Amino acid sequence: MDHQELRNKDLERFHEAFQQRCDMSRLLDLNSRNVSQLNDRHERIGEGGHFTAWRLHEPASQQQTRHGLMPLVYKRAHSGFGQAGGVGQRHWLEAMHLLKAPLAMVSPFLAGSVAGGEACLLMPFGGTPLAAASEHWLPLDHHTQKLRAALSARSLAWSDVVQGRCWAGVPFIFDWSELRLAQSSLSMTKAAGLTGP
Repeated sequence: MDHQELRNKDLERFHEAFQQRCDMSRLLDLNSRNVSQLNDRHERIGEGGHFTAWRLHEPASQQQTRHGLMPLVYKRAHSGFGQAGGVGQRHWLEAMHLLKAPLAMVSPFLAGSVAGGEACLLMPFGGTPLAAASEHWLPLDHHTQKLRAALSARSLAWSDVVQGRCWAGVPFIFDWSELRLAQSSLSMTKAAGLTGP
């Protein structure tokens, strides 16, 4: 089996493990919790300029996948994320929707918004650094360059530095807070009257 086949197998396994762990009802349940409830139930692992993140605690009875229990992280945007009036968050969610089709270095995820309009994201939690990537993913620079080209082809702009982790040797980027619609897509969205006032 060549390296491309091994990477494809990895991505298939990655997505399968995520689908076995959660669906949209899981995201909706997390969205229904306020910050205090999330802090009580889960481990708050960070607060950045855009999002607060919690590593989800799971009941001991949770069924494990054949590759082990995939740890998950839930992220909720701060109310000030993006532009005033939530327009920036809507654009970010549109950009995340374009990102969703399978790409190397992009993990499976669910994205949406809570009742207050804050964007949210449920995705795998990487337990190991990028340096732990399986040999058939090396060199990682090659894959990140291909990813940037693929994002541009999808009318997405992403100027951030690569912040990644690994799940079972599969490298993925965990910080998409700087993902944006490219100017051409943004202009089309505005022309269609989808940005609000």
